[in-house]
Amino acid sequence: MIDTYASHSFVSNERLLDDIRTEHFTINGATGSDTGSKIGTLPGLGPAVLLKNANGANGLCIQDVHKYKFTLRPKEAWTLHIAEGLDLAFEWDERLANYGCVFDRNTREKMRCAAAMVTAHVISVAERERSFPQTVTRKAKAARELSARLWFPSDAMLMRSIVKGAYLNCDITPTDVQNALKIYGQDRAVAAGKTKRSGPSADTRVDVTPSAQKEQWLYIDIMYWRTQPFLLAIAKPLPKSKLRKIRSSKRRR
Repeated sequence: MIDTYASHSFVSNERLLDDIRTEHFTINGATGSDTGSKIGTLPGLGPAVLLKNANGANGLCIQDVHKYKFTLRPKEAWTLHIAEGLDLAFEWDERLANYGCVFDRNTREKMRCAAAMVTAHVISVAERERSFPQTVTRKAKAARELSARLWFPSDAMLMRSIVKGAYLNCDITPTDVQNALKIYGQDRAVAAGKTKRSGPSADTRVDVTPSAQKEQWLYIDIMYWRTQPFLLAIAKPLPKSKLRKIRSSKRRR
């Protein structure tokens, strides 16, 4: 049944669940709250908890219902459109005042197949070319020819060069390069080898010598190299030294 007050989907029959794991939980519903320790997956519908005090009821929360498109006819049926050719119909029960369906083994297998189904939409290059005007397609082909003549630079580099006017007598625009990407996709020659230009960052390590001696000594003297005066300073025991050229001879004083 569909329980519009439940915070999670729940079952009382453990055989309805896949991938059961142990995890303590608390669930709130229209009739109160309950606790348990087993959580599994309803095929195609999402996670559900196993309740001991559900009185044989299996409920689907409204959050899991909204995962699919549905058609609601009040007090008649609530139909979930799971996949093409697969609908899960919950019929209205006047006595219980809820929407319910039979979730048998055949239905569970269909739901498993629908959950594992991968839908792929393949659009050919010819179909993409037909979706653009002929002038746009012609300019996109010319942009690809220009890329091949320049030995396949990246699209960003090609558009930047066009904007800066690097090519004389060139009527290709950055828009043509973008349209070529939309119509023909990424050129393999452009993408090849681009990730080899930059390798991983090297792990650099700097060893810092700890200073255990409290007394520090500083030596300063003037040295000459080819008649040029330099001021040399050495600090001990710190492994530091500094050499500075004296700009003017007056500074010796």
